[in-house]
Amino acid sequence: GSCVLINGAGSTVGLALVELAKNAGATVYALSHSSYEQPIREMGAREWYPLFRKNEWREEWSGKMDVIIDTVGDYDSYTSFYDVMASSGRFVRMNTTS
Repeated sequence: GSCVLINGAGSTVGLALVELAKNAGATVYALSHSSYEQPIREMGAREWYPLFRKNEWREEWSGKMDVIIDTVGDYDSYTSFYDVMASSGRFVRMNTTS
């Protein structure tokens, strides 16, 4: 199965994406605020990090992700996302407005 990274996995959309990816047979990796770790893991994420620990998740997941879905639009993390993307990986950025 594919490795899927979901940034903003604690949001309603993020949790739905975790569940969809897991049910599709993917290995799910997640980034979010610390308060969302438990529901994200309950939905099926294998690995979780708080987004701000960028050096740690970037090193651990380097070149591993087949799909990255950014539900936050975190411009400061774009280079880190590309660092963890596999050579044939895909990047999906979802924008939201308020």
